[in-house]
Amino acid sequence: DGGWPHAQHRILRNATLDRWEAAGCPGPGRRPDELAPPATLAEARAIAARIREGGDDGLAGVRAIGLRLDARDGLAQVSTNVEDHRATPLAQLVAAVARHASVGGCELVGLAPQAAFDGFPDDVPVRNRRAIEDVLAACS
Repeated sequence: DGGWPHAQHRILRNATLDRWEAAGCPGPGRRPDELAPPATLAEARAIAARIREGGDDGLAGVRAIGLRLDARDGLAQVSTNVEDHRATPLAQLVAAVARHASVGGCELVGLAPQAAFDGFPDDVPVRNRRAIEDVLAACS
């Protein structure tokens, strides 16, 4: 399990796991790049307000809110919807969040065009990453 008990997904060796091992495999709340405490719901909401369209960082077509995930030990997260990946590439969205907090990972709900991940940072894991093109190819 890569030291992350109860993880609902496979742990892949990447820069995040390497940093965690280099830090001595600390527990929750003390892991490098973890967006759990010290990040708070108030901080997640403030980041969401900054990055959404109309906010100080104003990313076009981005809707964002800060959430607390009780099912994940109270993890605070910035949840976003991107209306057009060409107007705001996902790499730009991650960079905007990273200016305000560590980004420990992302999750895709639904499908995205493969082009939406152009330039996406290799060291940011994406749960449920599925491209529209891959699903269509599997159907043919």
